[in-house]
Amino acid sequence: MAQRISANALQALTDGLATIVWYKNDLRSYLVAATGDPTLVASLDWTYKRRAADEVVQRMASDQERYREMLIRLMVDVAALDDFPKLRGIEDSDKKLAEAKAAVAELRKYTKPYEAELLEQEKARERIAEARAEGEEKRSFKDRLVVLMKRYGELVVMDDPQARGRALEPLLRDLFALFDLDPRAAFVLRGEQIDGSFSLGETHFLLEAKWTQDPANRAVLSIFKDKVQGKIENTLGLLVSINGFQESAVEHHSGPGAQMLLMTGGDLYLILDGRVDLAELLRRKLRHASQTGEILLEASEIL
Repeated sequence: MAQRISANALQALTDGLATIVWYKNDLRSYLVAATGDPTLVASLDWTYKRRAADEVVQRMASDQERYREMLIRLMVDVAALDDFPKLRGIEDSDKKLAEAKAAVAELRKYTKPYEAELLEQEKARERIAEARAEGEEKRSFKDRLVVLMKRYGELVVMDDPQARGRALEPLLRDLFALFDLDPRAAFVLRGEQIDGSFSLGETHFLLEAKWTQDPANRAVLSIFKDKVQGKIENTLGLLVSINGFQESAVEHHSGPGAQMLLMTGGDLYLILDGRVDLAELLRRKLRHASQTGEILLEASEIL
């Protein structure tokens, strides 16, 4: 539990409040602004300015569990004053200004440890706010995955293969956008249909998706390979086949010089289910292909 604020500090604060302004209404306005609690300020005895200053300090000091932070903020705020415009132009202003400066200087002797406490409280609040924001972001991310999974489930039961294929492209684009992979929509070049593209770090990928009744065969992979090879050097490709790939097709296109990675419907399901991070899976696939030449590493193998 925090150590109680010393009696000397409280007295210095009272003296400071009583001298930084001359009129009661000015002190009332200052306290409302400084504490943010007009109800507390209004309930003080305003017969005399010093009586109100003493009462507000004592009331907060007697209930430090409730008012401690407000009290410290008030101390720090008064101690930071170096100008007293409400004392200018009144009778004996030079004397009153000197009294105010002396009272504030006295208060400054006591504020250092409380400033540190206030700073630590601010940092703690920032940490809590960051954790809360991170939690909300994670919940939002998970909620968006749930929506995408629902869309995927709707595709699974569709009767029209062509409509299902067309609906798969925007689903993948939204999924890749969720993982900050900078997806681009479908485009056509020299008669070639490319379902889209995305970036993984500095690596640029062409994306194509297939949802055929049978696993993708060697010819499907060969056509996609030609599309990738026809682009700028170091461009890679990601071929998504919901129903997987023929084993012979994967073996034929694996090895030195391979420029594509493969993703199955099983991979997609685990990503949408929140069990696999899409970006991390792609990095694992790329690393695996670089080390072994194998262009297919399924998510189920690394869980």
